[in-house]
Amino acid sequence: MADVVANAPKESRIKFRGFASMPKEKVITTARSGGLARAKQLGHAGYVELGRRGGRMRSTQLTHEGFVEMGRKGGLSSRGKARHRKG
Repeated sequence: MADVVANAPKESRIKFRGFASMPKEKVITTARSGGLARAKQLGHAGYVELGRRGGRMRSTQLTHEGFVEMGRKGGLSSRGKARHRKG
């Protein structure tokens, strides 16, 4: 593969960089180790704060009407699932 990269034009060599060039298993292990490192760094309290900040941001994006619509869709979805379970 190194010969292919060395002889390829510059535009096509870009395809062989970073995660795109790694085997899937190596990408998964690298991502997992990064996630574990971040979890150690933040801890439980850090994740609580991230969730709180995300909730605040989402509430400013949706406003009251957005939450009403989301609740309506959730109710329709759960009602359909209940009907399906009953037979």
